[in-house]
Amino acid sequence: MKTEIRILMVEDSTADAFLMDRELRKGGLDFEARRIETKEQFLSELNCNRPDLILLDHGLPSFDGFTALRIARENAPDVPVIFVTGSLGEETILKTLKQGADDYVLKHHMPDLVPAVHRALVHAEERRRRCRAEEELEARVRQQEMVAKLGLRALATEDVDGFIQEAVKQLAQTLGVEFCQLLELQPGGSDWKLRAGVGWRREWIGEGILRAQPGSFADFTLKSAEPVLFNDLHSETRFSPQPFLDDHGVVSGMNVLLRKADQPYAIVGLYSPHPRAFKEHDVHCVQAVANIIATAMERHQTEERMRRFNAELEQRVKQRTAELESANRELEAFSYSVSHDLRAPLRHMDGFVEILRSSFPEEHLNDQTRYSLRAISEAARTMGRLIEDLLAFSRMGRAEMNSTPVNLATAIEKVRGELQCDCQGRCIDWQIAPLPTVNGDPEMLRLVFTNLIANALKYTRPREKACIQIGTESASDETILYVRDNGVGFDPQYAHKLFGVFQRLHSAKEFDGTGIGLAIVRRIVMRHGGRAWAEGALGDGATFYVSLPQRATV
Repeated sequence: MKTEIRILMVEDSTADAFLMDRELRKGGLDFEARRIETKEQFLSELNCNRPDLILLDHGLPSFDGFTALRIARENAPDVPVIFVTGSLGEETILKTLKQGADDYVLKHHMPDLVPAVHRALVHAEERRRRCRAEEELEARVRQQEMVAKLGLRALATEDVDGFIQEAVKQLAQTLGVEFCQLLELQPGGSDWKLRAGVGWRREWIGEGILRAQPGSFADFTLKSAEPVLFNDLHSETRFSPQPFLDDHGVVSGMNVLLRKADQPYAIVGLYSPHPRAFKEHDVHCVQAVANIIATAMERHQTEERMRRFNAELEQRVKQRTAELESANRELEAFSYSVSHDLRAPLRHMDGFVEILRSSFPEEHLNDQTRYSLRAISEAARTMGRLIEDLLAFSRMGRAEMNSTPVNLATAIEKVRGELQCDCQGRCIDWQIAPLPTVNGDPEMLRLVFTNLIANALKYTRPREKACIQIGTESASDETILYVRDNGVGFDPQYAHKLFGVFQRLHSAKEFDGTGIGLAIVRRIVMRHGGRAWAEGALGDGATFYVSLPQRATV
């Protein structure tokens, strides 16, 4: 409550006004009173010199008390009104209170005036405090709604500059300031760019450059860990006035710093040409909007980097594709050369060896000559098989794949039939478990099974009774097929070499072959999205595994 209050007496009787004045002073009130009689005077006082309390007579010559009460409630709703009158009936009393009077006092009970004034002033202060609290709550709700809407829009927008301008505009409207801006620190730290703003000249937005001045408000903000507020720019001693703000008549304002990786890069500022004491929830609102803007800017920069990276990646892919196509063309040419140019001399060698052998009677050829002719012929045939296997290995990397369901049991049985000649005269115990259906290229998988089973037959030749087991193991996301034998096995420390080109763990004298079969197996399985590996021990057989995805996509 004020130390001295202003009381407006709407009273046509000077005697009654004197009595009220005396009663109030006797009650210890510190006040300044003014008496008026007309409606015009009443309106003038309410508009130009608003009182803290109105003492209102019910019956005035120029206008009645109810009219005065209505005018008071329309023009000064927070000012308490007490009727001080000679007599009031019960109905009139109820009417006065219903229409907004705070209390009433009868003139012949003047000692009731001081308590009534105290009650009215206390109630008025409580109303004002409640009104301020409601206004502050409404302001917080508006701010929170604005922040929530901006947060949602920041997630969906692709126009970051448009979003920042809208955020600055919404911030100025919600907090009721005339100027708002986003200053972005330029590379080198010597200039600020007015990236978005409200209240400034339109042509400055997005183009305006402000020189960074040591000791300025912006410079002071850069060095501050917390938001910087000022209520009177001209009385500030923490920083020197900024001409840009001074030219626009700025009196109060606030700056909030935006940081990325602990480095400042922008400022959100709000300014008003009127004194303004920003409240804590105002600061929190500005900080929240600044954080949203910072997130939107960082996301935009990340997306820009991703777009550049994708463009560069796409260009590199095009370049690599062109290089791969060129390499494939060269490989095709090489394959053609191998297929036609290299095999022709081998056929000639083998053919001329036969001519030489048939040109001389058998008794004219000594052992050394017969051995030499046989060695030349076998070497030519071996080289021919090697070339064929190399071409097959090359084709496996380029051939188009057609994924269809493949019944493993049927495929394995077909391969066994094709290899029947390798089984003649041998005792072989076939142990084949029930086999599932998988997805894959039928011809390529047939080649896998052919190589694995042929190897099992080959390396079990030294055994009096060969045992070959074929089955599957199920995993969560793949089917594992194995071929196990009781053959000569291999040294497990060299297992990693088994699937390499020309890698052999047994000599050609012991077992024939070119060393490419298992390399073809691995290449085909990898193209199906699977893997191949082996386990074994010298003299104790070997197990070869291939895995295929449950839903292999080719």
